[in-house]
Amino acid sequence: MENSSAGTGCLTPDESSTSCTDCGKSLEAKKAPVFQQIATGHYAKFGRRLTGWSPFENSAFENAATSAEPHWFKDLLSLWRPSGHCSGETGLRIAIRNGYLNFYRLGQSIARVACVSGELIAEVHYKYVLRELPAYSGPLYLRLTTQGVFSRDKWVAAYEGLSTLLQWIAVAEEEYVGDEKRIVDELVAKNNHVVDLEMALPAWAHSKVAVRMDLVAIENGKVVFWEVKTVNDSRIRCRAEFEEDKSPHVLKQLSNYRVFLEEESHIKQVESAYLNTAKLLVALRALADEIGPKLELGPSIVDASQADRLAVAPRAALVVVDLPADNKRAWTSWKASHEGKLLGKIPMRVLESPELLVFAGAQ
Repeated sequence: MENSSAGTGCLTPDESSTSCTDCGKSLEAKKAPVFQQIATGHYAKFGRRLTGWSPFENSAFENAATSAEPHWFKDLLSLWRPSGHCSGETGLRIAIRNGYLNFYRLGQSIARVACVSGELIAEVHYKYVLRELPAYSGPLYLRLTTQGVFSRDKWVAAYEGLSTLLQWIAVAEEEYVGDEKRIVDELVAKNNHVVDLEMALPAWAHSKVAVRMDLVAIENGKVVFWEVKTVNDSRIRCRAEFEEDKSPHVLKQLSNYRVFLEEESHIKQVESAYLNTAKLLVALRALADEIGPKLELGPSIVDASQADRLAVAPRAALVVVDLPADNKRAWTSWKASHEGKLLGKIPMRVLESPELLVFAGAQ
């Protein structure tokens, strides 16, 4: 499920493919948005980390989370629902990127949080904050600090605690979330081994664009990738016969992933990234639990946080899910005319509703 939804708050590819080289310079001295500062402007190696996070001393993340004073980061953490837990009416999912955190509501980026010049800041799409200002012509992303919400250096809105955050979440869900993203979130709720979502591998010599995958999980000590498609998606349908890596269209996306992992250095990058992700998720969950509510991470994530190595599946799997509101029309046609072209050709699960994903059982 490729994310190219202009105007949704997920306007850019997953910046996990970029690296942070300059988080210490002042925001005012830079014209580009903060997360374009973190990005170097070119695709770098795949990574998962938090700039400014240190296991040996308190970081801006920890200081904000443990502060006796109200802080928007504490509000974000209080709404975090890890994989294996239902997101409910307002819950958020966390994705660790290459230098920062992304908080998602049903696939929509609510806040991208980073440490810049020792200060914790977030970027929020203007459409969530300034929905009543249709003539707004400033940057797409606004900067949230402890002083409020800013467009460049101009104050544009107050942050009045959890109620403000809930308003942004409501706008994102009501105006920008589709059925596909809801299904992905239901899959996250059913699978406590999901460790990342809305993921993009970086471009490299054989692909000039980021290779995107909906879900990443750690299953029995192995990193596995899942691409989610609803049964009515044209990219899993074709009138022509099966053509390896080309037809249906989803095969090209899956082949890009496979080719990426044919390079040993890329495998090591993915392994290292998700070992670090697991460690960071455990540390962040400890901070969130102090705020409440207390929620457990999946055992495979906890185990990975203590591991030295992870295997990496060389192929991504496809999961096809029915749309309940469709009354089986797309399901019936896909099963009759299209499923057979993929069965046995790629790792695949076909589900009538979201349920446990087991990579080893994908046919």
